[in-house]
Amino acid sequence: MKRSNGEGTVFKNPKTCKWVAQVTYYEDGKRRRKTKTSKNRSDANSNLRKLHEEVESGFASLGSETVGKYLKSWIETVERESTRNTYLSTRNIITNHVIPIIGRKQLVKLSPMDVQKMIDKLRDNGVGGRTVQLAYCYLNTAMVRAYSFRMIRENPCSPVKKPKHSYAKANPFTVDEVKALLKYLDGHHFHNLFYTGLTTGMRPGELFGLCWENVDLDKNKIHVVQQLSNAGGYKEIKPPKTKSSIRTIGISDSTATALINQRKLLVKKGYPANEFVFYGRNGYSIGYINFQSAWRVLLKKAGIEHRGFHQVRHTFATFAINSGVPITVISETLGHCNRPTKYTLTCIVFCMCFNHQHIQERKRCPHPSQPRVPTSDGTRTVKRSGDKPFLTDCSPDSRSVPSVSVRDSANQLTTTGDGN
Repeated sequence: MKRSNGEGTVFKNPKTCKWVAQVTYYEDGKRRRKTKTSKNRSDANSNLRKLHEEVESGFASLGSETVGKYLKSWIETVERESTRNTYLSTRNIITNHVIPIIGRKQLVKLSPMDVQKMIDKLRDNGVGGRTVQLAYCYLNTAMVRAYSFRMIRENPCSPVKKPKHSYAKANPFTVDEVKALLKYLDGHHFHNLFYTGLTTGMRPGELFGLCWENVDLDKNKIHVVQQLSNAGGYKEIKPPKTKSSIRTIGISDSTATALINQRKLLVKKGYPANEFVFYGRNGYSIGYINFQSAWRVLLKKAGIEHRGFHQVRHTFATFAINSGVPITVISETLGHCNRPTKYTLTCIVFCMCFNHQHIQERKRCPHPSQPRVPTSDGTRTVKRSGDKPFLTDCSPDSRSVPSVSVRDSANQLTTTGDGN
């Protein structure tokens, strides 16, 4: 029985002996055809129904745009909607790792198997685990957008398992290394920067972007509200990494003294004393790449194994854990987005476990079950069986810190990097 106009047709091609399902539709006033071939009539009838669904849903008009062409246009969207760092990372990984492998395929024909083969090929080529993971994540984000715009029938990345990535182990400085580094940096241009990072756990970008208006020396507090980043050779002031990174950190008297000395140093050298707290030797804001080069030289001269400045942050966390500070308080101080519980931090939680002329106090948040004895100077001496007395801040917030076992978390924080 002959079908009506628009219903399509099924016929056998005498030259190829294959069955053909064909539907005619109109787009922008032009007549178009969509065809699928199969080995038998039953499959052809099934294909005809699928073609009708495509025409009705609008997928039949999908063109032959390649994955590479689409991704290049998507990158332009990323540039408009994201930070410069995100844009550069996306552009580099998509351009160097994704497009060379699957860029020539038609967007509508990209399959989960193609995505998996891309991942396998990147691994075979020795590409780093984090780069492989980002290649998948960026491609998935692009495909989600294509699906929402009805450019593809389904997201080919959805069935593919996200590649795992093992974060590099943290390598914090030891007590002896910190002592040696502080001794070498005594009087050095970057001494106060190192000391502030060591006693606050701030990220390098947060230290570089710290302004005097966010330092309260009267109340011994630092308000972390921005960071200085380097993207493609350009310096950029932007919000901290996560919402949890916007925080207030209590500082010890020795840290406050280091900041006072830093302001005196800026005045002495003729640098602006009302903008950034820390400057490079050239009088400009600190560029991370240049600082890393200088940092490498400093460690070499001090006789210390090289590791990135970010390890100062891990050193803070390690010392705090070893001092018995609750993990939730450490997480709050570091500005982690995945901390177990939120707390408003207004007390000093860092405890230095070594002696040095620049470090004169040993402070920490006490365990609620530990006895506290008032003293005349407003602090409390806490004694535990088998422990030496130590001083701790007695602010209300420090007393409200709940009992949290940090033994299990200590092993994790001291052996793996948080990437933050």
